Amino acid sequence: MSGIVEKTVAEAGFAASWMQHVAPVAKAFEARMRRQLLFASLVTGLAVGLAVVTVILSRSVGADNIMANPLYVSLVLALAALAAIAGWVSLLRRDTSLADAVDLAVETHFASLFMADGNEAFAEVILQDLVDDGILEDATHRVLAHHAGTYRGCRIRLFTASSQLGDGKFLSREGTRRRHLVVARMSLPFEMDGSVRIDSQRDRLPASAQEFHIDHDQFDHIFGVACSSRMAAAELLTPDFAETLLLIQQRLANPLGSRTSEPVRVSVQIDKGSLVLVIEEPIQSHQLDRLDPRRAEMLARGLIMRFATVPGLVDELYGDADEAPAFAALTPAEPAAPHIAL
Repeated sequence: MSGIVEKTVAEAGFAASWMQHVAPVAKAFEARMRRQLLFASLVTGLAVGLAVVTVILSRSVGADNIMANPLYVSLVLALAALAAIAGWVSLLRRDTSLADAVDLAVETHFASLFMADGNEAFAEVILQDLVDDGILEDATHRVLAHHAGTYRGCRIRLFTASSQLGDGKFLSREGTRRRHLVVARMSLPFEMDGSVRIDSQRDRLPASAQEFHIDHDQFDHIFGVACSSRMAAAELLTPDFAETLLLIQQRLANPLGSRTSEPVRVSVQIDKGSLVLVIEEPIQSHQLDRLDPRRAEMLARGLIMRFATVPGLVDELYGDADEAPAFAALTPAEPAAPHIAL
């Protein structure tokens, strides 16, 4: 895999970052995989040959020969089997080089908006506030990656975390052992009285708040809305804003694209001068497998969409309905018209 095809507006220009950071690592990864496969095949062939020779000798030598001893034959066969197994076990070793290269490429792509932030304590404060507000469960959260920046005068922050409950095992409210959180926080470009909660799991909305409905059938089917002031909610939750949240739900949290039976949860809180978006998804064992170049491309596209969601929400808060969404397909460049000289 030498390059990546840019498919959406958010991916425009990412090919250069991919070629700089990911392509060399992917090439080295594939070469290392070929060497390991060759080594494992060679060891397996030698082990099989040794086992065959041992069995043949055990049947052709005299009874006083050591090769006629069943215990000795069993020992040789066991050692040959262990050698063959060891040759293939090396292929199962987890390698994070591709994942690190993808992270670096995406960070380079969004360097004008985000920078890695080592202040994990602030991210932990945001998580604790979400727990106090009833959006997240009371659990121990571990911040995995943290980025912060400024866009159009709004302070923006994006980080990922894992949820840990009780006895040290990763759990979820529905019983899944591992949970992954994506949290985006941005300051509002305007003053707003009251608070608004939007959640794809309606039972997580506060019972004391007022219920609110948007004149959008698909949005009302997927999300529930609760607010302290219906007037404030009506000013904020415009049809364009509803369409943006639906795009986020379809691209980042679409249950049809998930390999798990448990639905992905999307929650939004607008309160105290900021908007907080939370995406809560289960982590299964297959998602922790070794990353290959094909999965690296999928990871890169998912991270780009995740990063592009934040400025997209800010544009929507400003009311820029004419801006192309980050999820929109990239318009191919028109070929240059032929020039005819007389």
